[in-house]
Amino acid sequence: MNAKEYPLSNFAPYREGRNPYRHKIFELSQQSTTMLGDQYTENHKGSWLRIAYSNPTALQFEIGSYHGETSIEMAKNDPQTLFLGMEWKHKQAFKAGKKAADLGLKNICFLRGNCARLPMVLAKGEVDRFLILFPDPWGRFSQNKWRLLNPDFIQMLSYLLKPNGQIFIKTDHEDYARYIEQSLEEEKSIHKMPQLHAEEFWEKVPHSPFERIFRRKNLPIYSFAYEKIDKAELPERIFHALEREKKILT
Repeated sequence: MNAKEYPLSNFAPYREGRNPYRHKIFELSQQSTTMLGDQYTENHKGSWLRIAYSNPTALQFEIGSYHGETSIEMAKNDPQTLFLGMEWKHKQAFKAGKKAADLGLKNICFLRGNCARLPMVLAKGEVDRFLILFPDPWGRFSQNKWRLLNPDFIQMLSYLLKPNGQIFIKTDHEDYARYIEQSLEEEKSIHKMPQLHAEEFWEKVPHSPFERIFRRKNLPIYSFAYEKIDKAELPERIFHALEREKKILT
C-alpha cells in the first residue's frame, strides 16, 4: 500500500460499542441540537443549514474538534454561520456538545464520527470552510499510512466545498507540514490564498489548547490556507470504498 493511501478499512460503517460515552452522546442528541453521534451524523446530508435555529447562511466544518473550544468561541461571535465539529473520541465529543448545550448556542453541533465518511455526512458543494487544527502527525514512518491529510482526502474536501470555499490547516510537526503541503499542491482544484486574506481569517480563530501549549514552548507552527478555484470530484478510491457499504452518493 502506498504510504499516502488511507486504509480502506477506515471507511467501514459504525458498530455497537461499549464506550460509556456512546449512550451519553445519544441522550444528549435527544435533548439538544448541539450533539449527534455515529450513523445519526449521516441523516442531514445536504440540509445542515436547516437544523440550526439561528438561520445561518454559511457552514464551517472543523475536523478534529477535540473539546470544541475553538468552534464554540467562533460560534459565539458569528451567529450567521453554522459550526460543525467532528471528533472521533467519544468523551471529547460529548464534552464539546454538552458545553455548547449549556451555553445555549443555536448555531453549532458536534459530531462524534469518522471523518473518512464525510461524503456520507455532507453533500457535494455544501461546505464554505474546513478548519483542521493540529491533526495527529503519526510521526513514525510505519504510521504514515494513518495520516489523514493525504491527496485523496484533500480532493474529497475540495469536492465537498462550495465554489471559492476554503481549507485552513495548522500543525506543529515539521515533517507532517511538508506532507500536508505536498498533498495540497497535488490537488489542482484549489490554490494557495493570498497571505493577507489568510492572516485576516487566522486572526479570528482563537488559539486551541494545543496551540497555546506549542506557543508557550516556542515551537514553530505551520499554517496553510487554500481556496477552491475549480470543480473537484470524489476520488474513485473513496467512492468505491463507500459504495461497497451500499450507500448512494449524490
